[in-house]
Amino acid sequence: MKTHSLFPGLHAGLLMALTLALIGLVSVENTNAQIYVASANGSNPNRVAKYNLNGTPDGTFTTTASPFPYDVTTDGAGNLYVANLNPGLIEKYNGTTGGLISSPFTTTGISGPWGMAVSGSTLYISSNYAGTVTTYNTTTGVLINPSIVSEGSGSMGIALDGFGNLYVANNSSGTLDKYNASTGAPITLGFISMANVAAVAVDAAGNVYVSNDNGDGK
Repeated sequence: MKTHSLFPGLHAGLLMALTLALIGLVSVENTNAQIYVASANGSNPNRVAKYNLNGTPDGTFTTTASPFPYDVTTDGAGNLYVANLNPGLIEKYNGTTGGLISSPFTTTGISGPWGMAVSGSTLYISSNYAGTVTTYNTTTGVLINPSIVSEGSGSMGIALDGFGNLYVANNSSGTLDKYNASTGAPITLGFISMANVAAVAVDAAGNVYVSNDNGDGK
């Protein structure tokens, strides 16, 4: 697949992530010089594939234990987390070998898991049906906060920046909302407005990129 830059100067890995995210039911995690791609539908459903940062395929990383993988993220210990929309659970894999560590890693407080992000030992999960962001311990899977953010419905992609902010893409309201990642306190609701906003990414400089499920980008 050939890609063209929507955002000049954007890191190649993040560019690929956003380009793939525009396709539909594909989620990407760019980490440790690798890009993990979770595919829920299409010709190769229910799998996680791995790419190098130049876009070279590295084969099928693993086939998910449960269907409908909608997002992936990693932690500092090299573990890979996969959010499965239905039946509504999180799986944990070895990020190097693809070996399954735990399925389910957690199901508590999750209703339609869609987006994930990790900061330190805290895993953030957005629930599309409940409109909440829930936090968990990355080692134990124990629930930390059942609703650090509550938006009512429509929460999809989430992202963290290096300045302690959490961004939540709300497909129902058409807004990207900004919160304090530690407390969940709103900073700017409607930080960005975009109809059907679905995905968000933040680069090291704190620039925020969003796309919607109509294929637009900003």
